[in-house]
Amino acid sequence: MLRALPLARRYARPNVAGGAVLAAVAAAALLAPLLAPYDPSLSAGAPLLPPGAAHLLGTNDVGQDVLSELLWGARASLVVGAAVALLSTTLSWTIGVAAGLWRRAEPPLLAAADLLLALPTLPLYMLIVALAGPGQPTLVVTLGLLTWPAFARIVRAQVLAVRGRLYVEAARALGAGELRRALVHVLPATFALLPANVVATVR
Repeated sequence: MLRALPLARRYARPNVAGGAVLAAVAAAALLAPLLAPYDPSLSAGAPLLPPGAAHLLGTNDVGQDVLSELLWGARASLVVGAAVALLSTTLSWTIGVAAGLWRRAEPPLLAAADLLLALPTLPLYMLIVALAGPGQPTLVVTLGLLTWPAFARIVRAQVLAVRGRLYVEAARALGAGELRRALVHVLPATFALLPANVVATVR
């Protein structure tokens, strides 16, 4: 146990450093209106200027400040990624729990998941965006509605595994109803899966 502590500390340092970098990037993205020196949609100087005092990262081929574009672009990516992760995780967790707890709901939900997994995703995204029109809300809803099947299957498998464990059967033998077993014993066992799916979706 004691020998493992230095090893754990050695591997924890890069994780802390990486988390600090990600936190700094997220803070810079959220504070883009305050940190961006120029309007990213307007020309701020001559085209293709090298990095300097006026433009820390230079300008692009139409004279827009690259640093301002990066900050505002990171802000948009962060907002879209967080919204998609929240929608997709909520939808997939709900469907996975429903498929694991209610046998009548399982066949249609799994059929819908298999259908979405079998379809080519990129052409489907392009088709929906073309029909609904471009924009961040369309992108968020499209990605959120089409990225739930894989995680829903994982949640369903976890629900089925927990339902057969001894402590759940013991609660049943003591008189706990199906709803109480689901709320007290089954659902909490799926909560640990949620952060991993959020991170994977944002990535």
